Amino acid sequence: VALRDHLRSVPFASLEPSAARELCAAGLEFCEGHFFAMEGHVEEVRKMLRAGDRLPPVALAFLENLACAAARARGDEDSVATAAEAALEQVSHAAPGPATEGNRLIATTQYAVALLRTGDVSEARARLTVVVRDTPQGDVALMLLGARSHLAWCDLADGNLESAMVQARSVIDDAVVRGWGSQLQLRYAYLPLAMAQMLRSEFDVADRTVVAGLAADVNGVEAWST
Repeated sequence: VALRDHLRSVPFASLEPSAARELCAAGLEFCEGHFFAMEGHVEEVRKMLRAGDRLPPVALAFLENLACAAARARGDEDSVATAAEAALEQVSHAAPGPATEGNRLIATTQYAVALLRTGDVSEARARLTVVVRDTPQGDVALMLLGARSHLAWCDLADGNLESAMVQARSVIDDAVVRGWGSQLQLRYAYLPLAMAQMLRSEFDVADRTVVAGLAADVNGVEAWST
């Protein structure tokens, strides 16, 4: 929320074209859930960097995290993993600070998501557990809910239905209290919950869970979850 409000105040029309301006525009589109428009700005940043413009490592890490989000929207897991690895590489060169740490946690989560979707549940769980352990509350609380949602999916993939349901319900309950029950990140809590309910033959309940999951589309929609 804080990032979105800052980006909305940027006077884009009065600024000279630059990689920094395009990166801010990409960040704003991400905050508004406009993933495809965001990807266009990401590509403009890359063009400007190839032409000789410069950005500090923490900004380059943010760029790669935005590229992850665009790839997730398309369902391109290979590109998610590639961009997440690039973000982590840039983080390793960035000065310590909240922005660097935030980008590290986001990139770690993105890479874990790519691992999970390609079947490496064990490594995905290990990375997501680190994210949940290391992530503070505050403006990254929504990201933390997303990481916890994917841990519920790890439980489901391992056949731990009860654990998956408990974890997913905990995420949903925490989100509803914050007014975030329709955020995109919650799809990954509704999804394992519905799957577990179906495997337990609780079809009517699962049907309502699927409907709630499909309605969780604030900040965009990703092809994989749909």
